[in-house]
This record gives sequence, C-alpha cells and structure tokens, in this order.
Amino acid sequence: MVVQFAFVNAAGLGTLVVIGPVVADDTFGRTGWGLALAVQTAGSMLGGLIAARWQPRRAMFVGVLLVTAEALPVLSLGLWPALIPLLAAMVLAGLAMEQFSVVWDVALQENIPSDRLARVYSYDMLGSLAAMPIGQIAAGPLVEHLGREPVLLGCGVLIVVATLLALSSRQVRGLVRHKPVALPAA
Repeated sequence: MVVQFAFVNAAGLGTLVVIGPVVADDTFGRTGWGLALAVQTAGSMLGGLIAARWQPRRAMFVGVLLVTAEALPVLSLGLWPALIPLLAAMVLAGLAMEQFSVVWDVALQENIPSDRLARVYSYDMLGSLAAMPIGQIAAGPLVEHLGREPVLLGCGVLIVVATLLALSSRQVRGLVRHKPVALPAA
C-alpha cells in the first residue's frame, strides 16, 4: 500500500499541482481551476459522510479499488481538458480518496497493535508522501521533453497500474473488517 501511494501521490499530485494550472490557463481559466479544486474538496466531504454510514465487509478491497478514481482528473486533463469533465472527475476523485482514507485508518487501527501504531503511521506517511516532491519536480521537465498530453496520460495509467498491483495482493483483497465492539453503558 505504501509503495502504491508513492506512485499514486507522485503521479497524481505531481500532475495536478504542476500541470493542472497550466492546462487551466490554456483552456478554462484560473476561476475554473479554483472551482475544480473546490469541487474536489466537496467530493471529499461527501466521501466522509458516506464512509460514516457505509462500512463494507471487505472495506480494504473496496477502498483500494476506489483509488483508481484518482486517475480521473489526470486523464481528464490529458484527454479532454474542459471544465465540466474535470469537475466530474474531481468530485469523484475527492469522494473516492476520502473513502480510502477512512478505510486505511480503520484497517490500521484494527490490525496494528496499539504500541506499534504510531511507528506504522510514520512509515506510512514517509513512504506515501516522500515521492510527492519528486513527482512535482519531474512534471515540468517531463512535459518539456515528452509533451503535456503524454505525461498526463502516462501518469493516469501509472495510478491505475499501481492500484491494480496493490489489488493483486491477497492481504488487500481478503482483509475483513472487525465487528464493532459495543461500548459499556454509562
């Protein structure tokens, strides 16, 4: 999972943060870009509301599968850089990533002994976030050498492939949620 998110974060955030504003300047404008970012946040809020109610038995499988939606904004910018498709992609990506975030945090808390949880969270954050600046630094030179559309499409495919490889793990596919423990009455 940590390796998956090194690729997802480098490819997804590297393209959105660096290339997204350039695409916006060339097409639908900065106001549209701001709206796209706001819609992504609204999607995250909606994802959190859904996660509060919906708890599938094989939540890790569902959560990881939803990470493929992170490729939608990147692919949208590469294939069809227009505001309406991007808004749809951003809301879906926000919703999906919040679903995954909740699933991931719950899975760690249910399956990692409490005396090791902080260490596991630190490892997770380091591995998942360390590649982000690499993606952001590489985005500009890659666009200069390969072109904007090939970089966007390649990064979108990289997100999907990294996620499908994570789904190939039996531990990811087979992890089952623990039954909630009833708290004693006060």
